[in-house]
Amino acid sequence: MTFEKFANLLFPIIGGGLTTGKFALELFCEIIEYPEELEDDNPLSEQLVSTFKSYFNGTRKIRSLAKKVNQYIETTKFETYIDSFEEGALFNICSNFQDFCPGITPFNVAKKMAELFQSILLEAVDDKKKSITRVNTGDGLKGSYGVRLVIETNCICPNDWCNQSLQSDINGQAELCYEILRIDESKPVTFENLIALCPSCYAKLSQNKLPGSKERLKAIKKQLMQESAESSILSTEHIERGIESVLEKILITPDEELVTLNYNPVAIRQKIKADYNPLVIKVKSYVTAYYSKVDQWLKQMDQEGKQHFRPFCNSMKINYLKLSNENLSQPSIFEKLVDWMQNSTNEDRMACEIVVSYFVQKCEVYDVIAE
Repeated sequence: MTFEKFANLLFPIIGGGLTTGKFALELFCEIIEYPEELEDDNPLSEQLVSTFKSYFNGTRKIRSLAKKVNQYIETTKFETYIDSFEEGALFNICSNFQDFCPGITPFNVAKKMAELFQSILLEAVDDKKKSITRVNTGDGLKGSYGVRLVIETNCICPNDWCNQSLQSDINGQAELCYEILRIDESKPVTFENLIALCPSCYAKLSQNKLPGSKERLKAIKKQLMQESAESSILSTEHIERGIESVLEKILITPDEELVTLNYNPVAIRQKIKADYNPLVIKVKSYVTAYYSKVDQWLKQMDQEGKQHFRPFCNSMKINYLKLSNENLSQPSIFEKLVDWMQNSTNEDRMACEIVVSYFVQKCEVYDVIAE
């Protein structure tokens, strides 16, 4: 995607009363964190609004500007910017970008948009070099090593400070979204010399050979292989106290404090086969009554440092992926995920069912059924 397309799709939704030039400038300002000591040389303040208008219209490429600012990209800043808009705007963003951000929902829209904008800026600098690099690790390596490498990472990009999921919802189906990097190019292509990364980290590490990056990747790969050797079909690690607290709150919260969803949770019917109508009824009732509260409690636990929300989501996702690879039925997968949570927490089974139902609606569990 080009910056022109990105800006033009966003402008009708969040452009407000800004001109196209000022809106394009605002987008850059919201993803770039320029050091204060270098503020006098900030390239964003050096250019005229008319220049940003030409970026918006596509009459001028952003390559030169991107080259100057890419090292100062701060995706969390852009996430905060997107999250500042009302729920209706977030739904509209999801609608406009669903073809470009597989798996985008109102719950992950800020992160998805920040990652998309980051990829636009990275690709703008050298599209040709990037495409050549990717050909070297293309479908051949993915066919031979791909799924095994992704499962080794627990479906999470292992690069330092990333934790991006390596799975996305593409055209209604759960698809792996990753690239394979050869850690040491002087050594043969073997499983031990390959690592699965998200497209963003792959682009950075394959284009910029930073000092020490190869040794760091070797250390990460070694750790992944050790952890993979110790893992079973389902993760048996203890779930932190935070999720136990959420499960306890489910049981003691009175009905009047529950916030019923103001929209129909259609994802459930789209993801659970008609043959399993009892499961549909159970999950839909739990989601309608408890989704908002569970979402609030889990994120609150994350903010308080008691339970890391994103890693926990990814644990649920990778457990689903492993069970799905066992060709189990949807009810069996549901029950085994509930078993896993109950065995890890020793909490009430119904509360565990409610949390697993939350993840069905949140699209971490089950794929959308193909039409």
